[in-house]
Amino acid sequence: MASGNYTMDLSRFAASLTSKALPKSLYGSLPILVLDIVTAMLTGMVQPVYKSSTEALTSIHGNGGSQSVAAIDGSETTIFGAMYPNGIAAGAFQIEHVVLNAHPSSSVLPALLVYASTRNTTTTGEDFLTALAAGYEVCARIGLASGASVEDERGFHNPAINGQLAAAAAVGKLLGWDAETIASAMGVAASSSGGLVAFQTTDAKTKQIHPGHGGPLGIEAALMARAGVTGPPNILENDMGFLHAFSPEPNATALTDQLGDRWDCEATTAKHSPMHSRFPTLVSGVQDYKKKDPWDKEVKGITAYVGPRLLREAHQIVHPETLDQAQYSVIFCLAASVLLDLSSPFVFNDTLVGDQVVQKLSGEVVMEQVYDDERSEGGYVIVSFSDNSTVNITAPYSGYTGLYANSGFLEALVDKYNRTTKALSIEDDAQSLRSLVENMWMEANMSRVYDEIVKVGKEARL
Repeated sequence: MASGNYTMDLSRFAASLTSKALPKSLYGSLPILVLDIVTAMLTGMVQPVYKSSTEALTSIHGNGGSQSVAAIDGSETTIFGAMYPNGIAAGAFQIEHVVLNAHPSSSVLPALLVYASTRNTTTTGEDFLTALAAGYEVCARIGLASGASVEDERGFHNPAINGQLAAAAAVGKLLGWDAETIASAMGVAASSSGGLVAFQTTDAKTKQIHPGHGGPLGIEAALMARAGVTGPPNILENDMGFLHAFSPEPNATALTDQLGDRWDCEATTAKHSPMHSRFPTLVSGVQDYKKKDPWDKEVKGITAYVGPRLLREAHQIVHPETLDQAQYSVIFCLAASVLLDLSSPFVFNDTLVGDQVVQKLSGEVVMEQVYDDERSEGGYVIVSFSDNSTVNITAPYSGYTGLYANSGFLEALVDKYNRTTKALSIEDDAQSLRSLVENMWMEANMSRVYDEIVKVGKEARL
């Protein structure tokens, strides 16, 4: 398929994609991935940053008038005003699944869901999920081609730079556009790419709003391109384009290598608890061990033997001062997992950050590198107690049920949904919504699904 114009090749892929072309595994997983983002939006909408954001957006968009659309919490606004907070909700609590330096789950899915459910022409579940698959794969390919150095070296936040292009491709697919129009739409969308990771070292809340930018701006850009506001059709590989601007070590061939045969969006990592996506293997290993063999004695220290991904400086925050910093600290998350039951995602809150017992143990965590595999996020944990006894916990990357390819992945996402809706006291309504989402391929009208999501969101209470 590769022609040297990588943007156009990706656009052809999106334009021509059909549900029958999807691998069986992805076809079966897509509805559960949607369910996982419903989980993320439900956890995010009760966070302070969501409430503050919706207040600001309401002051701009109002209640939408005669064309009003509901956001996840039931508040009436414009289409753009609903897409934006839904994206914020999906990414506000660090619990959405991620893909290869990309967050299509929060930067593409929420906005596409609103648009598909509110446009004048009825959208079927098959239409929506096929377009979503296109958006996920475009996002994954751009993330893979630009690499982790976009964040780690340049300081750009991935969902705020590649989500726009993926959302543009997804809505172009949904509306049946040709490859040329989709390429132009991606070109327009790239002009709104931006978002910095300076929040890592401050108490800023910009991280949470980045996914909210991506989807709405991408869809807006796509509609502009369709109306004649054209974008550069080779925006990804252009000498002054996306990869040049954002990546210090781009690999453009990754954009289309085995495109359509290998699905890079299947390299998905789900989070069982709300934290950076590099930590859940280690944390879940500790939590699983405690369920089988709990301890009831004073913990003195923790030593974790890991690979380089978990030793990156950004994750070595010994005493975080904010919830965002705590969720970015492998040290703090590990200490919390040793001391607490994390089955409810809402254990992660400001009270946890201020817990002096967890903070003290966080200061006693030792991280040691014992292997060089840049991809692995597993490890080996030794917990020591005040009576000088220890427990040894193996947390292999290959055993984490949050990895798409591993056994138990879909079941773990459903379990997370059930745990979350129980904590929000909406179990009954949530089960009928779950059935609707799980059968989305057969859904005749996506507005019915979205209405049910909003209904559940309106009832959610902590």
